[in-house]
Amino acid sequence: MIRAFDHVVALTKRIAREIYRDNLFVFNLLVGPLITLYIVKICADSLAKIPFLRDFMPMDALAIGFICLIIHFNGYVLCTLVIIRERVSGTLERVFMATYLRHEVLTGYLFGYSLLILAQTIIVLIASKYMFNITYGGNLPFIFVMVFLLGVVSIALAMFVSNFARREAHAMISIPLILLPAFLLGGLIFPVEVLPKWLQAASFLFPLRYANIPIQKVLIEGETFAGVWKHLAGLVAYGVVMITLGSLTLRDRE
Repeated sequence: MIRAFDHVVALTKRIAREIYRDNLFVFNLLVGPLITLYIVKICADSLAKIPFLRDFMPMDALAIGFICLIIHFNGYVLCTLVIIRERVSGTLERVFMATYLRHEVLTGYLFGYSLLILAQTIIVLIASKYMFNITYGGNLPFIFVMVFLLGVVSIALAMFVSNFARREAHAMISIPLILLPAFLLGGLIFPVEVLPKWLQAASFLFPLRYANIPIQKVLIEGETFAGVWKHLAGLVAYGVVMITLGSLTLRDRE
């Protein structure tokens, strides 16, 4: 147990050091979401001038949807590309040669990149409050947990999917295959309940749904935690499944 803990801490520290040293990487991942939110704000202000569109997509719903999408996108793309890069460069194989076990490697990577997701979540929630005048009130802890957990689950999903990629080109192909359906089926544009039954069932395959829908219900519809706790449980279960599958499919040799 102590050995596993030391391995996880060592990997987490290494990843944190690498992130800190890559200034451009940090800039893109921390400032990029702010730029995206600002563009969404400009577009939302323009759409608000059209009565039909204003009623169809309230400002709060649009902002919340893109907060979740930004965290989901960054968490997935970040980890997918980094894992592939470390596999191609041989770094991942050297980690295994140092007697690290598969679950220790996955946990270390998960904790390491979750630090960046934590920073992103704080920045995005603060920025969205002032850009979109969202009143979080007493719901802020719940929303913070859901958004941050979405980012962590996105990393777990990326670690699982990246196990089947041999090079960065393979990872790039997986990005639209994962993120575009998530965008369409996560309740950002179309309410999930109006979709055909088979698409409603398919939406459960994407973690964005588990975070976006309950946050909108709490903030916009005034729903209580008792009415949305199943979404939180579903997001946690999704993450556990992805971590388990990632551990089972991770190769210690190429």
